[in-house]
Amino acid sequence: YSILRRCVHALSAVGITVSRGLSSTSTLAMATSAAPTIADYGSWHSNLTPEAFGQGNCGRIGELRVHRDSVFWIESNINTGKKELYQCEDGEAETIKRWADGMSVQNGVHEYGGGSYIVLPSSGGLLFSTVDGVWMQATADAEPVKVVDSEKKTRRFADFESICGGATPSSILAVEECHSAEDEYAEPANHIVAIDVATGNSKIVRSGADFYMQPRVSPCGRFASWMEWNHLNMPWDETTICVQELDAFLNGVPADPAKAVESGVWLRLTGVGKDVNYHGPSWSVDGAGRVRFHYTCDVDGHWNVYQVTGWERKEVEPNAIAAWAADEKVGGFAREVLAEPVNMLSIATDIGFPPWNFADPQFAVGPTHSVFNAQGTLYALKDGDLEPRPRDISGRVVTAAAADWNNYTHMAITDKGVVYCVAQGARRASTVLRIDLNTAGGSVSAVRHSRDPSSLEQYDITVGRRLAFTMEGLDVYGVYYPPYNRAYEGRPGTLPPVVVMGHSGPTLPTSESLDLKKQFLTSRGFAVFDVAYRGSSGAGRRLRSALYYKWGLADRDDLIAGAQLLCDRGLADAKRVCVWGSSATGFTALACALAAPSVFAAAVSIYGVADLEGLLKDTHKFEKGYNEHLVGRLPEGLEEFRKRSPARHVNGMRTPVVFLHGMEDTVVPVQQSIDMYKALMNRGVTTGMMLFEGEGHGFRSASTVKESTEAAYYFMCRVLGMEPSVESKLEIVNLKPHKAHQ
Repeated sequence: YSILRRCVHALSAVGITVSRGLSSTSTLAMATSAAPTIADYGSWHSNLTPEAFGQGNCGRIGELRVHRDSVFWIESNINTGKKELYQCEDGEAETIKRWADGMSVQNGVHEYGGGSYIVLPSSGGLLFSTVDGVWMQATADAEPVKVVDSEKKTRRFADFESICGGATPSSILAVEECHSAEDEYAEPANHIVAIDVATGNSKIVRSGADFYMQPRVSPCGRFASWMEWNHLNMPWDETTICVQELDAFLNGVPADPAKAVESGVWLRLTGVGKDVNYHGPSWSVDGAGRVRFHYTCDVDGHWNVYQVTGWERKEVEPNAIAAWAADEKVGGFAREVLAEPVNMLSIATDIGFPPWNFADPQFAVGPTHSVFNAQGTLYALKDGDLEPRPRDISGRVVTAAAADWNNYTHMAITDKGVVYCVAQGARRASTVLRIDLNTAGGSVSAVRHSRDPSSLEQYDITVGRRLAFTMEGLDVYGVYYPPYNRAYEGRPGTLPPVVVMGHSGPTLPTSESLDLKKQFLTSRGFAVFDVAYRGSSGAGRRLRSALYYKWGLADRDDLIAGAQLLCDRGLADAKRVCVWGSSATGFTALACALAAPSVFAAAVSIYGVADLEGLLKDTHKFEKGYNEHLVGRLPEGLEEFRKRSPARHVNGMRTPVVFLHGMEDTVVPVQQSIDMYKALMNRGVTTGMMLFEGEGHGFRSASTVKESTEAAYYFMCRVLGMEPSVESKLEIVNLKPHKAHQ
């Protein structure tokens, strides 16, 4: 602690603000006149203050599962940041109860976690993970019992799957990540293990690949399936899925298609060398009890869901290979008795998102119905109905729920055809939604709101609209959010300042759901333009891979083009254009500030990458190969890493920049932001910095989110020569009067 205090004093001495999570006490006045007040864009007062970010029932909701008629989920406590696990029976809110009371249910596998618990099939008890190990809890009121110790946090577990359906299962499958206790920079080992829940002993059953995900056991108990991949791929690149007889799998028999009978391999599909992705292996049974295998694949350019049947058939010739699997396009192996895969929903858009986290299914198949999330549209199929045009139920969801839902994640379905998912909308925060497909139109009800809809009605919320443009032959777009506040209007003849931003990842989609940070800006008179730059997911492999080897170039150019598009259309003041980014897009924001000082008057970097070469040394295992895909293969590509690093060109940067970073960040080292800040300060460039104790990559606590948002807005206003409507503890150095940049 004394070392941390000395660090804080040293940073404060050079003008860096270090936050200990204390709230600032700005007081905002609301315009009360019936007629709108005419005032400068960007300086409006709003009741949507940063304090509102910490209000509501909870933070983000995720990791949803169903068991019989119950739904389980994990939500973030808005005060403590702990991940709390809840259950609700049959969608009745009064039955909500908490499991693992006082504990934070989470894991750090791949650093991003997910898949932190499983409902035990017969007993209904839970097995879950914390940073201290793996635990079992028989009932919500029972005391959790530790099954496996984390051994000083060197062992991490995720993506659990029950092997036995008994009341007390003997073994559980999990993805384990083992870190060195002696060398924090040593690459961890990833493998699939079988854990004996009675003794806590574990056995490695699958190893050799760099990464594993989604170990699953078929409902009949005969097969195991999983997904694996190696550097330099990510789980949305060239991967492999495999199905093997469970006994062979548990005994560690290598899954060798060349010895299919001896090794028990029934199916192996690989995209390696074919630029094809396979992920999301899962199982279901139809109404007659027949086993079905499902996976997501982009062999035709978009992520669609495929189904394979025939698992009950007896083999006539055990060594016979299905002709469809040997096809060059598929590139795999399958027993001849397996039916050719059927595309369950042939659609020219991606179903689901890149699998950054464990256990976030984007489709769900039950005995009576199937549901698919296709970029904000929810599709439903009745069992056995594989028509190319299934019914779109998203419209009925909107009507029945009286809300504009536009995003669905964590799909799950019960045997009775009831869908549960986490939904969001342009005016709705994260919600556990229940959709009964058996009723006319699909009746919809909310099980759990992260924020009650009525609490949001007091705020001035603007809804975005897409503006499309073309970059190097590819269709891209941005979502434009105009400024809106019922109490204000901009001065006649003026245009609003604009914040141009992009999603993080960089392989993620652009969300059009409610984001209070965007609304914080628009309600104060800023416009916001969120660009789905090349490299975004949702529109197929071609767009998703367009950023490979072009990170810092294609995304940068798309944000610059987006800013120019707004100015050309008269939607923004060309003299007051800002760029804002976090994580991967923090790097993009710095690249924009460096390349286009005549376009951007200010930049905000939130735990953004500044030194790509430094990132190679410090990045965790999961994303180590990602950087080479995005910039260039090593060692020959090292010079490209240096050329694109803003830290290498800081002497040429003129655009004012503010840096916001967590001091415990293991993804992007905080030192990168510190070095950039010091270099700009020493050169006389306007800059500022706030560091947050106890925060890693992605701000968690309500006070940090509040203070960082205040600081970013305050910095932009001061640089643009506008009067901010909130105060901030941020210290700005080298502040100069705003003037039109040429």
